[in-house]
Amino acid sequence: MALLVSFTGFVEEVKTFSWGSVVTVSHANRQKNDLGQWETTSRDYLDLSIDPASEFAWLLEAKKGLRVAVSGNVKVSTYEKKDGSIGVRYKVWPKEVETFETNAQFDVSDIPF
Repeated sequence: MALLVSFTGFVEEVKTFSWGSVVTVSHANRQKNDLGQWETTSRDYLDLSIDPASEFAWLLEAKKGLRVAVSGNVKVSTYEKKDGSIGVRYKVWPKEVETFETNAQFDVSDIPF
């Protein structure tokens, strides 16, 4: 049985390889500080595996900063970073992806996710 994940995040980067493409999406981990304001405490980066012939091929043209909601299967692995520490990589095969339109009426710095 596969692990399922659902998250919102922002498109960071699109990379194309001979076997397919990867869209990296960042997800902010946020919590309230002592003043009651939301702040980003860290970010997770998730790699979406995209087949250019799939229904999600439109993501390959996505601009950096596009906000998306993603649901799909995930596989977690580790790798060695350039500084020698261990990093965690999330590889996601999307089942659903939707976009959010930016609305100038909202202050995105106060959104908890």
